[in-house]
Formats: sequence, structure tokens, C-alpha cells
Amino acid sequence: MQWGVMADSTALPRPRQVTMGAIVGVVASVLLVVSLFDALGRVRSVETRTAIEDFLSRPPGDGLGLAAAQVTDLLHGLVFVNGALAAVAAVCALYTFWGHRAARVVFSVAAVALVLTSPVTGGALALMVA
Repeated sequence: MQWGVMADSTALPRPRQVTMGAIVGVVASVLLVVSLFDALGRVRSVETRTAIEDFLSRPPGDGLGLAAAQVTDLLHGLVFVNGALAAVAAVCALYTFWGHRAARVVFSVAAVALVLTSPVTGGALALMVA
């Protein structure tokens, strides 16, 4: 027995749902990081720029007072933020698989942030992480 730490010999086994959730979290987070590279390329595409200009030329987009370049830069930044969140979620899901309690909290926070920003980057994988 270590100083101040009692040995817990009656620890219950981890539920299968936690194990499966951690595995799905790792796989979905890694796939999300990979898919964000594609999203990063699509943000600067001609089709996206045309769609942004079309949105900004009609209500409610015309009242925002933004230029297409500003919206493109904003989307580009959001993709980078999502990439960082997905990487954090992948690492925390791996630590959750190993039984780290604080990683569960950080993973949950990252998953919520990914879901909130998922409409920008394509939400199916972000929902899988959550």
C-alpha cells in the first residue's frame, strides 16, 4: 500500500459499453482528423467560394457585412480547430480505454465541441465521436 492510497481490491470490472465507446471514439476521431484534410482543401475550392458569394449576395447573408474572403478564412480556421479537437479526442479516448478518469472528462468536452462545430466540417464522424 502506498502512502495515502488504499488498495481497492473490490474494483468492479469495466462495463463493455465503456470499452466499446472508447474504441469507437478512437477510430472515429482518427477518421475525423483524416477527413479534415479533405475539408481543408474544399474550403478554398471554387465551388465553396461561389456558394459563399451566393449566400452573401442574398438575405440573410447580405446583412452580415462580410466579404467572401473573410468567411473563407473563418471556415479555414474552424477546420483547424476541429482538427485539434479531433486529435485531442483521439488521445483522450485512448486514455479512456486504458481507464484514465480525467481523460473521460476531457474527451466528453472535446466531443461536445466537435458536435457544436460539426455543421461546418461534415457532422457524421463528429456525431460518432460523441
